[in-house]
Amino acid sequence: MSRLIRFAGVLALGVVATAGGAALAETTDCGKCKDIPLLSRYPGSFLVGQEQRAFDEVSLPAGPTIETPDFKRVFSKTQDLEGRVDKLFYHGPKGRSGLEVYANYQEALAKAGFETLYSCKGDTDDGCGKNFGYAYNNVNPVPGGSMEAGQGIPDLDKPRYTLARLRRPEGDVYLGIAAGDLKFRDVAGILITVVETKPMDRGLVTVDAAALSKALVADGKIALYGVYFDVDSAVVKPESKDQLDQVAALLKSDPALKLLVTGHTDSTGDFAHNMKLSADRAASVVAALVGTYGIEAARLTSAGLGSTSPVAPNDTEEGRGRNRRVELVRQ
Repeated sequence: MSRLIRFAGVLALGVVATAGGAALAETTDCGKCKDIPLLSRYPGSFLVGQEQRAFDEVSLPAGPTIETPDFKRVFSKTQDLEGRVDKLFYHGPKGRSGLEVYANYQEALAKAGFETLYSCKGDTDDGCGKNFGYAYNNVNPVPGGSMEAGQGIPDLDKPRYTLARLRRPEGDVYLGIAAGDLKFRDVAGILITVVETKPMDRGLVTVDAAALSKALVADGKIALYGVYFDVDSAVVKPESKDQLDQVAALLKSDPALKLLVTGHTDSTGDFAHNMKLSADRAASVVAALVGTYGIEAARLTSAGLGSTSPVAPNDTEEGRGRNRRVELVRQ
């Protein structure tokens, strides 16, 4: 369990849920709104809007706003994510500027090991881009919960924004913070979006023997996403049985078929380590086919390719999930 991080006398960020994280100024919070275990609030702030979804998709700005031909403001780049989504909209305490609150969160993120992917300041072309608050509200609306939340962040003065990421074995955490002084109010507005991605491969459907054979004839190879391993482990998980059953059935139906089994990882972590891990995983699949299903060892060869043969970009969790795979190659 990671410890909560203290800075400038402020309790700001915890990487893992901890007990006793009571919300501050609960009497001013909206309805059933409450802080999430991952993140505590700036002292004296109150939570005026909140939204929680167990699994959803969200786009977080990763570049400044630009103007489209029809004079709309959109972001030049976004980080498109899927996973558990928590949105929290706070009003800061009286007498504390948006800059002060934002700077405290930035410091907490750095101490917690978050990597800054993008940051900006100012409602100008060389900052966050013009009409930042309005553009942000379009792609990442302020969660409801109270009349105060309805004002949202379009009225942010001197906006500042950070997109940060924390690598974790159980899934990366992305956090977007937009903050600034709320016009017509003597408080800061802080909109925080937390996305806890899930380290799962996409397309987790067992491919039957007939489909395997067809793909190997047509393309010479096929990617399997139904063979599972724990993070940083080369032990084939029991949930892989259905897929291995089909691979074994294919091999038994065509005694002349020989396969190269290749392991693949995403680009996260050390290159040499990933090469070995992918080789070990491929070897484990071969060992399972030989030991459990009685396939002749001479018909199977294994190799590890690490991150050298991606099928998708590695800068999103979806892409990394597609890259983590086992492939069968016809020999």
